[in-house]
Amino acid sequence: MKEIIGLKHGEKTKIANKYGCTIHTVRIALKGYSESKLAMNIRKEALRRGAIERPQKLVKLTDSPQ
Repeated sequence: MKEIIGLKHGEKTKIANKYGCTIHTVRIALKGYSESKLAMNIRKEALRRGAIERPQKLVKLTDSPQ
């Protein structure tokens, strides 16, 4: 799932208040870590408010030094 970025200052708080959830829930939804109905609504609202989508960053796992 794509990550949503580019919200103006305070928009995450406004989205959280609109849906009656925490800012943490909004962050999780925007990062693409959740696919619940609430998360999808949060993502749609963020896009309506001018955010943009980008592919998620891939985390490169490295071998631990031995």
